[in-house]
Amino acid sequence: MITLTQIMRQRDDLAYAELLNRLRVKQKQDKLNDADRCMLETVIRFSTEDCPTDALHIYATNKEVENNNTEAISSRFSNIINIDAQDYKKDPRTGEMKKQAIPCKGDKHDLLDTLQIAIGARVMLTRNIDVEDGLVNGTFGNVAKITTVNRDDVSYVQLIGLHLDNVNAGQKHRNKAPDGDDSIVYIERKGGGVAMYVKNNLEVHLQMYIHNVTDLEYLVLKVEAPKQALIAVIYRPPNYNLTGFLGNLDALLTSLEVFDFKPVIVCGDFNEDQLSHGNKPILGLFQEKGYTQLITSGTTENNTLLDPVFISGTHLRVTAGVLQTYYSYHDPVYCVLE
Repeated sequence: MITLTQIMRQRDDLAYAELLNRLRVKQKQDKLNDADRCMLETVIRFSTEDCPTDALHIYATNKEVENNNTEAISSRFSNIINIDAQDYKKDPRTGEMKKQAIPCKGDKHDLLDTLQIAIGARVMLTRNIDVEDGLVNGTFGNVAKITTVNRDDVSYVQLIGLHLDNVNAGQKHRNKAPDGDDSIVYIERKGGGVAMYVKNNLEVHLQMYIHNVTDLEYLVLKVEAPKQALIAVIYRPPNYNLTGFLGNLDALLTSLEVFDFKPVIVCGDFNEDQLSHGNKPILGLFQEKGYTQLITSGTTENNTLLDPVFISGTHLRVTAGVLQTYYSYHDPVYCVLE
């Protein structure tokens, strides 16, 4: 276990950092002490004209944040590009997933339906892209370039080039455009991510903030009834180097052991062929942790096994296998606890 002791964002203003900590633990009924009230009142501005145009705004809800961002970008830029979410629904006639002409309306827990950007706009990364390269949640920058591609006569944003505040960040994500400007860091829009669907009769709890897992696409669910199991799903992109992935995977598996909740089932797309005769370090790590791999046949059109199911800590009868589908390059796998 690692305990962080230094506040980084307010490290140059200790008095303000300590005030924030007191506010964090203050109960609603507790009065604000005079010193804290005085410090806060010194920075009160009674109109937006008194504030710097690039000042950060803090709101209580995502809706207010979205409204502020929309108003800010609309008032300062004319060359705004809208990036719509790419939503799909099943065609009831064919069973295939069909892209929707306009994004579906999401609720407050979902990502934005439409993202607005423009050259010069101030932006912040909201997820870890490459921790070692400094592209982490909270990184600030300005949009410097927007690269589009045409597919089926429709223009899509492919790359967003940023001038980052931290000039040393993003060294591995430069020189991706013809102009050769090596000061621009490019963020590429590409697939990924994981999801879980749960039947209504299951009692489940999402396990968040797993310790020491900083750069991994995963979800963990604790199923408590009618049967108990700890289920994790993971996606490893093909270009994710094994060293970084194995470090995060090891941290995740160690944390799952701490839950002391059996059985543990880990599945997903690991992009390591379990049928190959070469070295398989991901399989090796699971075996070191006491897991058994249940899938024995190919899961893709090329007869590679990229979608294993690992199970640990169970003496139950388990049935697992591969189903056939035409929806995807990957076939679905299943695991049944009897």
